[in-house]
Amino acid sequence: MRYSKATALLALCLACSAYGGDGRDPADGPGDPLAVFDAHGKYVGPLVGFEDRPIATVITANGAIIVVPISRAPSGTHVSASKFEWSNSSPFQPYASSNCSGPPVIMSSSITGSGETEPVRPSATVRAGTETTAYIAPDAYSTTIAIQSEIEGPFGCSPFSLTTTGWLPASTYPVNRNYPEPLTIRMDDHQGRR
Repeated sequence: MRYSKATALLALCLACSAYGGDGRDPADGPGDPLAVFDAHGKYVGPLVGFEDRPIATVITANGAIIVVPISRAPSGTHVSASKFEWSNSSPFQPYASSNCSGPPVIMSSSITGSGETEPVRPSATVRAGTETTAYIAPDAYSTTIAIQSEIEGPFGCSPFSLTTTGWLPASTYPVNRNYPEPLTIRMDDHQGRR
């Protein structure tokens, strides 16, 4: 409960700080939606937020519409006021293998936020160093999967035993290769028409 309140407060603060413009730029008309752009200024998608992913964008990957989370770009213990990077779907990434190898499990519960809270194809985004990969669920019903290990943020791989419902990925998408960092958030004066 405490984490959900903290997450909601963080989402509110980040959403407020993301809108740092003062409206003096002619391209920033009133009512223009916020959008995410890559390092080359290419439109990525609209800025969205869900219960478990306070800041994210929606992209089309391998023919599926997915949500990919973003976070402020760090530099040591500091974060950028205007630059963003791709981030993990969850600090706890489950695997069907016993040593966190192979593709991650895409859970269907809202605990890790892949299935129930977003109206798009379930996916799991994993960031390893500078590489960010989206693992995309098949266009099928979830199945019962035995989780045997999980990566717990900075603590690495740990044994973990749980039977849950979810998907093994049908495809992968190299997010940062298609949309290089740093990412920026600004008003979308073209309103997604690319």
